Amino acid sequence: MSCYYVTLYMTDRVFGGHEEGGWWYDCGYPVMDSLNRCFQSEDDAYDYRDSDEVQAILSQLNEGRPDINSVVCEGVYKVFIEDHFPAEYPTERPYYC
Repeated sequence: MSCYYVTLYMTDRVFGGHEEGGWWYDCGYPVMDSLNRCFQSEDDAYDYRDSDEVQAILSQLNEGRPDINSVVCEGVYKVFIEDHFPAEYPTERPYYC
């Protein structure tokens, strides 16, 4: 039986290094929250994520938070749909090649 996880994440942009004028990467970790759900249908998962209820909660959580591209950002909440159990990302710190 497959499951589509709808999960609240705290996401941020992290400085990766000074190479090529500086580079950044995205990171995030799942947040335990009552809006997190598992659906058997991918369509149901998207309908739930896009619902007015979930979008209102997301808007409230991010109220007053600077944009993720701002140097003063301390993270923003996002809701992801995944076909695997929610997990922190990236699993390993990326390196400039």
